[in-house]
Amino acid sequence: MTEYNAWRPNFEGKANANGEKNVEKSLGGKPREFYLGELKAVLHDDSATALVMLGEHGDDRVALLTLAQGELSETNELIYVVGTAYAQRLDYGALAFLLTDIGPDDSVGPADVVRSISKTARRTGGRPIVVVQYPQLLDARSRAVLSQMAYSRSILLVVLAAHAEFLPAEFVPLCDGPGYHEVNIDPFTFSEVHQALIDEFGAVPAPVVTAEMWRRSQGNPGWLEALAHDAMASGKLAIHDGHLVAVHGAWPHGARVESMALSQLSILSDSERRLIQRLATSRSMTISPLKESELADVDHLIGWGFVERIGSNREAIRLSSKLLEDVLRSEMHLDPSNQDSSAGSDEGNFFAFICDQSTGHRGLDSSENPRAFDLCQLLDGLRMSLLDGELEDAEQAIHRILPEYLEELPAELFEAVAVAQAILHVISDRFHQAQPVLDSLFAQLEGSEATYDLWLIRSMRNFVQDIDDPSRHTPLPFTEQWDSARWWFTELLASPETTTGHNLRITDDSQKNVSQREALELLVGLRHGYQLHNRLSDRNVDCASSRAGTALALMASGSARDLESELLAGLEAMIDAGLVVFALPRANCALEKLSPSGQSLVASWVNRRRKNIVSRPKATREEILDGECPLLEVLTRREKFVATAAAQGLNNQQIAKDAGVSIRTVEGHLYQIYSKLAIGGRRELSSMVASLETGSSVKV
Repeated sequence: MTEYNAWRPNFEGKANANGEKNVEKSLGGKPREFYLGELKAVLHDDSATALVMLGEHGDDRVALLTLAQGELSETNELIYVVGTAYAQRLDYGALAFLLTDIGPDDSVGPADVVRSISKTARRTGGRPIVVVQYPQLLDARSRAVLSQMAYSRSILLVVLAAHAEFLPAEFVPLCDGPGYHEVNIDPFTFSEVHQALIDEFGAVPAPVVTAEMWRRSQGNPGWLEALAHDAMASGKLAIHDGHLVAVHGAWPHGARVESMALSQLSILSDSERRLIQRLATSRSMTISPLKESELADVDHLIGWGFVERIGSNREAIRLSSKLLEDVLRSEMHLDPSNQDSSAGSDEGNFFAFICDQSTGHRGLDSSENPRAFDLCQLLDGLRMSLLDGELEDAEQAIHRILPEYLEELPAELFEAVAVAQAILHVISDRFHQAQPVLDSLFAQLEGSEATYDLWLIRSMRNFVQDIDDPSRHTPLPFTEQWDSARWWFTELLASPETTTGHNLRITDDSQKNVSQREALELLVGLRHGYQLHNRLSDRNVDCASSRAGTALALMASGSARDLESELLAGLEAMIDAGLVVFALPRANCALEKLSPSGQSLVASWVNRRRKNIVSRPKATREEILDGECPLLEVLTRREKFVATAAAQGLNNQQIAKDAGVSIRTVEGHLYQIYSKLAIGGRRELSSMVASLETGSSVKV
């Protein structure tokens, strides 16, 4: 699969007021290129004495340091000093491998250690770089001599630790010196997990695979590699059509994950291991009932990075690694958390999401975590916006969910959000963005039982195929078993004979109005070539203030004499609303009613939008305030000011500050505005003002 058409996670979101984008904070940290730059700067600094690299067990700190050193020098190798429980009981036990020229009966002193390290440096060239792993397990003499050599700048001491405050006492004075440096290596970002899987297997991970692997490994490079290979060996992961896909079933705890977990535990004492096992059994515990010796073990385990405190509660602790917890629970024949969290409804994860039946959503809703509650609100907003055709609101929800709440988002809901984003791409005529994610989703779903989701993805893939080959974008039938998930976008993508368009009927009861969703469904029917049984006026459209409602009122009420002009006005309103798909010539019966010149005009509007060229200049806020608009002429100038400010998203306090009035006065103006314009609130007001700002030719 070539680079340009492969799906990649894109969480750039929206810039703030200063044009800055900072979304990686919740996706695992800074990219590896940043850390390489920091490490090379320290290694190049002759005044540096000590570098503490903070991170987790099994991460890539050593690999990053080796890469940084290799880019600066091809000859100067790193000297690794690893603390062990055995070496801790010996004088200079951690440095014994350097003292090979010392006889078994000779006494060893600091001078011998310095001479051995210097001899190694002469072979490689440059100042020796000594990398210390597990510093707490170094013997006291080794720690003292290394600290002295670092202080005199005879070596650059690099210490790998989980927390700087838990460094051995001999190293603490170095932390206060001018040559001290500290680099905190964060876990992989979401995008780096995605790229690491591509590099490892030569296949593009499906969205659900990237999300699940990032969540399970917690972005730890070592855990990620072990888990990925175990999953491939067990058949949980497979390569299909150039994509890395997840197969139904539990996630394994195979040889690599288990051996990595047990090797980490080998540095612990018996009492520390017992405490780790108790934590794995209970998942969390409070420390107040623990004995003094157990509290000392807790401090050690926190210093090692095995245990972490829960939130701001200093009394509760848990294991830092979920994979380590799962391995230990599996050994004790307890249920690990390795179930397939990516599996949702039999019809698919998006089906469950759009029907409000997602188990992942219910799990978030029952959580006591306030961030989970906020995420539920955003997911509900995304679902409702998509069903109502409010594309901008749906886009904004996605731009918040993915960068800000990815850590809380279950893999099944991540896939549902990816499908929702693909729908928005297709509806808005962004086929170049839709194609890669559709290909990846299709590879994941093709062998699954998610029939609805597979139909939806296949239908969208068909729709975005080359127009010159109509057989490749033939609409697919929509079965009755999916009627609970029959929405305007499914009607759009389905074969006309399986849609409900042939039942289009506008009631003669003037009290029965058309909602936003019904308006979109009727517009789909018009696109499929169905006829309304009754003429429709804007009085029958409950959402006439929106551009979709405006388009429906125009396209469904035109007489034979002015059919073309009103169809054109309606299609232009749809394009302005982002619903560009209604103006595309792919099996579009509405376009067939236009003359060749009318069809060319619509095509030019679509092309302008593709090139981000606005068809006519937008009116400024000042022009709206000063202009003669039949819609707003019923408002006073102050009410116009408040209306445009509220439509732009300012709250009452901000409007009051800008206008130099009280908040109560602003509330009174808004009451008068809603009453005079006969609208229900800010949302309708925003749609109304937006139609004026775009300079639409539609008469409201």
